[in-house]
Amino acid sequence: MHKKSIPSDDGKINDLKENNKDANKDSKKSNKKEADILYQDIMKLKGFKAFKDQYDNYFVRYPVDNRFEIQPIKSRDFNDFLHSRLQNKIKRLPSDESIKKVQQGIQSLITSSKTIQKLNNRVAAKDNILLYDLSNRNNEIVKITADGWSIDTDNSITFYRWSTQKEQIKPLKESCIDDIYKLFNYVNVPKEQQLLYLVYVVSCFIGGDFSRPISDFVGEKGAAKTTTVRMTNDLIDPTECDTLSIPSKDEDIAIILQRHWFVSFDNISTISKTQSDLLCKGATGGSIEKRKLYSDIDVIICKFKSCISLNGTTLPIEEDDLIDRSIIFEVERISPENRKQESELWKEFYEAKPLILGAVFTILSKVLSSKKTVLENLSRLADFEAIGFQIAEIIEPGKGEEFRKQLKENVKKQNEEALNNNETARIAITVIREIIGDGIEAMLFPKELYDKCRPYAAGKKFPQSDAWLMRELFKLKSNLESEGIFFKKETRVNNRFPYTFTIKQF
Repeated sequence: MHKKSIPSDDGKINDLKENNKDANKDSKKSNKKEADILYQDIMKLKGFKAFKDQYDNYFVRYPVDNRFEIQPIKSRDFNDFLHSRLQNKIKRLPSDESIKKVQQGIQSLITSSKTIQKLNNRVAAKDNILLYDLSNRNNEIVKITADGWSIDTDNSITFYRWSTQKEQIKPLKESCIDDIYKLFNYVNVPKEQQLLYLVYVVSCFIGGDFSRPISDFVGEKGAAKTTTVRMTNDLIDPTECDTLSIPSKDEDIAIILQRHWFVSFDNISTISKTQSDLLCKGATGGSIEKRKLYSDIDVIICKFKSCISLNGTTLPIEEDDLIDRSIIFEVERISPENRKQESELWKEFYEAKPLILGAVFTILSKVLSSKKTVLENLSRLADFEAIGFQIAEIIEPGKGEEFRKQLKENVKKQNEEALNNNETARIAITVIREIIGDGIEAMLFPKELYDKCRPYAAGKKFPQSDAWLMRELFKLKSNLESEGIFFKKETRVNNRFPYTFTIKQF
């Protein structure tokens, strides 16, 4: 009698494994076929281009509704475009794996071809032409030349268009230069600094390597600091986030600076040395290196150059480098009878904005066609002072020197802030003036000065040695000289160097 053979569990498991292998093979074949179909389709698109930007990031340009989009290769927008394109081809939902294969294939093509294209954020400069991105669905830009300005369609590879950017309203050709003064119906800037403010605003529309100062709006509550900065932001670079809090992490600050042409940090109460250093880099151009993922060693170079604005009830800046790069606008509280509802104010501003923008572009065109004036005794903000003189002369002939005067007054504010925000400097100034008294100068060894300062430094942040004290004073040397306090190192005496401190009356 024969027993029936019963299939073992091992046999069932082996059958399942074989079935899974077959399914996986079919799936891989399907994914490969989908990826091939999509890749070939994308490569045939008119105007499609894959490239790296100047910072080594992968980008694609592709047609959408009679215009071109420029997006990072792994952006959500391009991913959605690929999904939609493939779904229309195969008439079913494509797999994510197929999309990834296509993205990888395009990225490999970029790597092998070494195609690099410079991209700009909102503004650009090419030869003697300035470009301003209106960031709208028609790819329209403002093209500014020495002969005037026009609104053109731009299908070249020129601009980033970040998701945070908002479309800019179109400027009006019917505007005149005087329309720029309409800004003061909406922003709160003291009369003695209004020309300086206008020059600063116009300079923010200039691309290229030109370095701009950092604008600081300081004043008590009710001075409309935030509204002034928001309107400045909206005129230059409208974004979904028109004011931001300053992040604590380096890479978060860097990413914000990279994604915004004009960025305003609101209600600043403290600024660390690291934040200060990054803001200075942001104004002149800088970069940081960060890992792509915590689990690997690949890095991303995050580069940035932006127009930066800060505001607060005080200016909490201790680093003299940041102060030296700042234009300080001291705004006063708006009286109740001059206040407007914010909704009404913004409505009026948006109605005037096309005329104001038209005035800005007309001014820039005339700057491009004007002869540069060679200036002497430039401030540390030399680039800004030189181009600012031209801008001021175009706004109103003969106003170039008035602009320089307002900028010089700002340097005095910089010095005051640098010394007022530095406890070491304040204590040293007090002691030096007491020592010299009614005289002109006094010679002191660093240890002598340090010992005389110590009683004033109780419970305060103060250097822990005389060498450290002198290093701090050397950092603020130019600021001290603005207050009439000069010092110089003398010949060695008994292995020590004395310093002569002098007080001069201006």
